[in-house]
Amino acid sequence: MQTQLKMLLLAGLMATLTGIGAVIRIPMLPVPFTLQTFFVLLSGCFLGPTWGAVSMGIYLLLGIIGLPVFAGGSGPGIVLTPGFGYLIAFPIAAYWTGKEAGIGRIREKSPHKTFSIWLNMVIASLLIFVPGIAYLWVLKNFYTGGSFPIFKAIFFGFVIFIPGLLIKSVLAAVIAVKLKDQIKIFIYG
Repeated sequence: MQTQLKMLLLAGLMATLTGIGAVIRIPMLPVPFTLQTFFVLLSGCFLGPTWGAVSMGIYLLLGIIGLPVFAGGSGPGIVLTPGFGYLIAFPIAAYWTGKEAGIGRIREKSPHKTFSIWLNMVIASLLIFVPGIAYLWVLKNFYTGGSFPIFKAIFFGFVIFIPGLLIKSVLAAVIAVKLKDQIKIFIYG
């Protein structure tokens, strides 16, 4: 099988896993806790920057056209939900993770390398939270006409998710280091 076809297959698989991660959720307001970001991080790590971003673009497209792959609903109306700001950053985070912590950059299975990958996954997660918080604040204040101070947006859109962010990043970094050889063999033979 050609490398490009394998990458497209893996991109579809990571988009599917991200959708499954949306189903595994803990309801919280205004945005639920899910495993989506876990798979966003792994998609960049396994597929590299371009294909990682493509996989998350596929994921977004599937949800916007109406397939039930998002935690907060699906279809074009998703753009008016508090979670959409996080979703639009998925390709950016996957790109970052692929560029800074992709399997091509994992040379050895050392604790130092795992820490470096984890740190880059935390940064990628922050790249999701920044537009997520901003979108949440704008939506709550201007679309719904309510009063939602920025500190509330930061607390409910980020602070309460910090423990999960750290745990998901650690697990994703460990899995990336453990599976790097198998992924390389699958892609390149």
